Amino acid sequence: MQVLSIFESLRNLFRHPITAGTLGALLVAAALFGFRAIGGFEALELTIYDRMVVARSQGVAVDPNVVQVVVGETDLDKYGWPLSDEVLAQVVDRLRDDNARAIGIDIFRPTPVGPGTDHLAQTIAATPQLVWVDRFPDGTDQGIAAPQAAIDGKRVGFGDLVLDGGGIARRGLLYLDDGDLFEASMPLKLALLYLAGEGIMPASEADQSLRLGHIVLTPLAADLGGYANIDDHGYQIMREFRAPVAILQFPLQDLLSGKVPAAAIAGRVVVVGVVTDTVKDFVITPLDFDRARGTPGSTLHGMFAAQLIHHAVDGLRTTRPLTKSQEARLLVLVLVMGAAVGLFARQAFRMAMLSLLGAALLLGGGYVAFLNAIWLPTGALVTAWIAACVVTAVAAAFAERAQRAILMRLFSIYASAPIAKDVWRRRNEFTAGGRPIPLRLTATVLASDINDFTTVSEVRDPEIVARWINLYMEEMTALVDQLGGMVENFAGDGLMAVWGAPIARTTQAEIQADGVAAVRCALRMATALDRLNSRYRQEGLPEMRIGVGLYSGELIGCSLGSSQRQQYSTIGDTTNTAARLVTVAKDRMKSGQSDAACQVVIGETTFALLGERFITSALGSFPLKGKSQAVACYLVEGEVAPGKPVPASARSP
Repeated sequence: MQVLSIFESLRNLFRHPITAGTLGALLVAAALFGFRAIGGFEALELTIYDRMVVARSQGVAVDPNVVQVVVGETDLDKYGWPLSDEVLAQVVDRLRDDNARAIGIDIFRPTPVGPGTDHLAQTIAATPQLVWVDRFPDGTDQGIAAPQAAIDGKRVGFGDLVLDGGGIARRGLLYLDDGDLFEASMPLKLALLYLAGEGIMPASEADQSLRLGHIVLTPLAADLGGYANIDDHGYQIMREFRAPVAILQFPLQDLLSGKVPAAAIAGRVVVVGVVTDTVKDFVITPLDFDRARGTPGSTLHGMFAAQLIHHAVDGLRTTRPLTKSQEARLLVLVLVMGAAVGLFARQAFRMAMLSLLGAALLLGGGYVAFLNAIWLPTGALVTAWIAACVVTAVAAAFAERAQRAILMRLFSIYASAPIAKDVWRRRNEFTAGGRPIPLRLTATVLASDINDFTTVSEVRDPEIVARWINLYMEEMTALVDQLGGMVENFAGDGLMAVWGAPIARTTQAEIQADGVAAVRCALRMATALDRLNSRYRQEGLPEMRIGVGLYSGELIGCSLGSSQRQQYSTIGDTTNTAARLVTVAKDRMKSGQSDAACQVVIGETTFALLGERFITSALGSFPLKGKSQAVACYLVEGEVAPGKPVPASARSP
């Protein structure tokens, strides 16, 4: 029995909208963090990241520090492919003579291509600002070597890239180390050569992070930001696709023919690379809408070198995510706020509007943070917000619907629609766990009973009797509804209604209004009965006579029944006395004191509420069953027309 009680208490607890909504929010949180732990948000976060990169990179300008010598299709037609060592030597000589601060050759040359091999070796030896590209060996991949003269002069930097799914370059490498070989990337070496001319030298922090100028370039972790588990080999940082990102380009032929002014080369980083469809070297970046081609690899190296220079010279901040603990706290905050909104906005349209507004604010906030070099888990935050709003609202709505169903099962059969709505609107005043709690109320109870019902039912066909009484009940119930009462129950031929329940009245004016409405309803029942009797006569049915009793006072409003079936009832002396007053009314009819079809008898407590609104006459005091003292009774004969005084003969003493 105790177990069943505990189970029932728990069931009632989870019927509460706030409890159900909170449980929904907790389930959302568990699902969200679980999905995040397995990398479920990575694709969404990277897509949002790309869109923010594009938005941030508007207003493209030409980078002042880096230029590119492009080997295009016309150059290949003229000089052939692969370019000879002689052509490459001429390129390096020209760039050195024009005082390029750093020269990067992004053309693999593992073996000599004559003629001009000796010339190229001499040129490399004579050009300390030169960096030749190679490919770092990786496991079974032996890599691709640079010319031997570059290797001997330690003028080599790798051109390896780290690519995300879909072949998109979002990260850049500074160093690689396989335990035997440690090497810097070509973009880093080019940037360091440029920065040396600015008097900026690299430094190492206590945690081995690289410092350039005032900026520390911290290596990325495997679970960086929106990434789930990246390959974090080497020393990686995020590529900063910001304006200025465009690199001034010159064709190879223009350089060798003297058409490129020395001023365009002097003091700058120059990257030489092939940009043709014949020799495909294209990489997709977040800025590339043409996924079929992308950005030339040599251009990407130049952009990365330019980025490193801007870090050191201009203080360009690197884009960094929050720590995982900071992200978790932020997600919890958004979940809590979303759940609160879901509990508040259970109506579908309002919930949709607030969900969309919150999502827009989170996207906007994520972009503002991104402009300030902070990478928030925007996708997870927006998902958390919408999921918390929707799931919490739906869970609360279902709990509220279940709670409402319980109340409506108790009231909707007997109460009018306005009362039922008011009951739901003010449910917190008299319910707990979705069910009415016992309350002491001050109300007016109306009880009615059909005179000689037993005699009629014995001599008539049951179907006729049922129709006879149902016509009556339908008329009377409609009157109770119209005058703001609640039909409490039907007991055979009897009807009981109450004014002042289930919501407690708090002022004397409300209590008086209930008494007036109840007596007015009784008089209208008498008028309706006259119409019904006319119909009964036409249909050959017996006429009906009823006694009505009304009494006002304190009673208990509560839910009675088992856990399977509940009914709202009023219990107490007030209810019992109203039923006893029906007997007084019926006795008057049986004794021949009145031939009216309806006798309305009220007790002294109801009489005290009426003022001079009704025509009444004192009947005296009657001993009633269950009452220790006689009750003063009054006969209600009619209602005083508005603006007219109560006739002196009709006023009770």
